[in-house]
Amino acid sequence: MYGPKIKFAYDRGEKSGGRVEVELGSPADEVVAAKQFTEWINDNRIRLYLATPAPCTESAEMDWVKNQNNRPDDLSWNIMIEGEMVGNIGLHRIDRTHRRAELGIMIGDKKRWGKGLAQALEAVILDYAFSNIVAGGLNKVAAEVLDGNEPSRAAIKKCGFRDVAVRREHFWFFGRWYDAWEGEILASEWSKNRAKVMKAVGIKYLDLYCGCASEGFTPEKFD
Repeated sequence: MYGPKIKFAYDRGEKSGGRVEVELGSPADEVVAAKQFTEWINDNRIRLYLATPAPCTESAEMDWVKNQNNRPDDLSWNIMIEGEMVGNIGLHRIDRTHRRAELGIMIGDKKRWGKGLAQALEAVILDYAFSNIVAGGLNKVAAEVLDGNEPSRAAIKKCGFRDVAVRREHFWFFGRWYDAWEGEILASEWSKNRAKVMKAVGIKYLDLYCGCASEGFTPEKFD
């Protein structure tokens, strides 16, 4: 399924280029989204860190985009900045019985790399995960990062993920084996460190429930 619309702003100073307004939601144009996803996934560097061994076709991506709302155990958000799609983030393999899921992210626009965007996005989606999806929110979110993708691992650990395991020779890509780092964060850990993480990743305001101000759900502001 596509997740509900979420808006937030983050500011990491010169690193991010100042305040950045971000909107998360479903694609405004499925054809455009499928074409853009195809271009990104067929970029060898992006595909490697997504642990996607083979290139994809535009028709396959169109099927994925069109059928996303038929996947109840998957929540996905397109990432929009200044009206342009820059990537996708999601909660996958959602287990409502055991209240857990896996976090995945792709920032396809390389101009956005290294600016703190991944950290801000991950913090926002963790906040959603631990307060929604099931009554009381999820209890645990896991993540997996391919060996060598140190920026992604550093970003996710800044959000509070703890080391769980390193899966040795877990993926075979481009003629060699890659290890995979696995991490987890619990709802109790997020609750304890939420304010500190939001400040560290530069969140300035967060609207998890867009359009619900009349019901008392107003954007949260952070100093």
